[in-house]
Amino acid sequence: MKVIMNLHHLIIFVLVLFCGVQSGDPETILDTANTPDILSDGLVEKLTEAGDLSDSDSSSQVVEDPLQTDTEDVNDSNLSDNSTLSPKNVTQVFINCSRSENISHEVEIVNSTRLLNLLVVNPNITRAITADCLGVYFFARWCPFSTMAAPHLNALPRAFPNLRIVAVDAMKYHMFNTQYGVVGVPTFILFHNGRPAVKFNETDYTLERFSTFITKFTTIPALEKISVTSADFNGPVPSVVVKEPDFFLWLSWGFLAGSALVFFAKSSWYRKMIEVVKVTWRESEAQHDHMD
Repeated sequence: MKVIMNLHHLIIFVLVLFCGVQSGDPETILDTANTPDILSDGLVEKLTEAGDLSDSDSSSQVVEDPLQTDTEDVNDSNLSDNSTLSPKNVTQVFINCSRSENISHEVEIVNSTRLLNLLVVNPNITRAITADCLGVYFFARWCPFSTMAAPHLNALPRAFPNLRIVAVDAMKYHMFNTQYGVVGVPTFILFHNGRPAVKFNETDYTLERFSTFITKFTTIPALEKISVTSADFNGPVPSVVVKEPDFFLWLSWGFLAGSALVFFAKSSWYRKMIEVVKVTWRESEAQHDHMD
């Protein structure tokens, strides 16, 4: 019985001692952390190595940041290069025109044969290769806008003595309207190697606008102090509206009238009208026979 009681007290003592050790562990950890002097040399070395590893990790993170900034700098430099290249693409020469010599300093009024001879295409020449350029002005004598732009166009060859400029009556030579997309007059088109390159789309047909347009797409500078004179109002392109009979307009009206008559002849109204005429004619004949 005494042995049992001694074992009982021993078990209680062990439990109390175990609980005390467990409750004292956190305080011991805090104390060892605050008082590293009492630690053994091996533990100090281990903690030092652990600290070195943590420092190396933090240093590796610091090293990674400059790499990221370097890549960002490279990307920014690429963007800056692209931004500097984009204006070059915008200001790139659209057509390369050769500086022709022995060209008349006035506009040449051409017909279809002459214009076709001037627009001969060399298949071996592309737009990037220098070739002859030609400015073609499509006009109509009865169009008031064409006549208002005529003096400015007549002065244009003096501003660009190395560029041939011709004018063609778009109402006489309709074949070019469809071929080159001329939907209205006046229309000015620059040709390169016999091919249409760019069309003048401004609303004001002035010498200044014509000059700016040509210089923009050919880089050929205009001569200074060139202005419209009184002689430019006299030709070659007429600056006075000329009332000409439009035979094609009369032909179109005749075609419409003929089509309307054919359509009416096939309708029921036409048959009723014919029947009424026949009945009236028979009645008049019968009445005439009765009077005889």
